[in-house]
Amino acid sequence: MKKRGWKSAVIITHPAMEARNDALCTRLEIITIAPRGLEIQYDPESVQPWTRNQSAWWERESEVIDKCLEEGWL
Repeated sequence: MKKRGWKSAVIITHPAMEARNDALCTRLEIITIAPRGLEIQYDPESVQPWTRNQSAWWERESEVIDKCLEEGWL
């Protein structure tokens, strides 16, 4: 992005993940644009257990946040 002079990125993500994505992008000096209406929703039939419901999502998300902190990404 820096090579091309780009400073912003459109983020299409699950609403529960938006805050972490924004924090990571801020750390990388990327301005985030999150258009409304494109958010990914929970899917009870998903093959990925963490995308089925909010409690499953947050269980996994807390591990991801811990890893990001451990690596110095946040």
